[in-house]
Amino acid sequence: MRELTFDDLNYCAKHRANCYGELLEVSEEKLRKKFLKGKIKFLLEDVGYVMLRDDYDNPAYAHISAILIEKMKHGKGFGSKILKLAEETALKSGFDGITLSVRPEGEDLIHAFYKKNGYEKVKEVNNRVYYLKKIRKKREI
Repeated sequence: MRELTFDDLNYCAKHRANCYGELLEVSEEKLRKKFLKGKIKFLLEDVGYVMLRDDYDNPAYAHISAILIEKMKHGKGFGSKILKLAEETALKSGFDGITLSVRPEGEDLIHAFYKKNGYEKVKEVNNRVYYLKKIRKKREI
């Protein structure tokens, strides 16, 4: 896994469209603007990518705004691997935990995947299910 470079943005835009179809396609230009603003930290692996940014509601937490694994690679441990590397990156960046959200009507496998990886369901708001995982042990005083 490595940090995404500016030259990788086209790959991400195409990969997102391939995973979700035209409805959720994110243009290369939109990714480019976010990349230039530095609001999203990208990590990349040959099988997909994860988008990690500050959690707008809680500055002590990072937020996974997207995690995408190519469909042909599902069920082979790549999702857990890329998630673990995102957690390590967030920890090294000083975050105490990670949040993410998914649609409640999503596949049960998606919800089970996050629970299996230590994420706890914390709330359901505006047609989104929010998960949280604390990654930093309590700090000693």
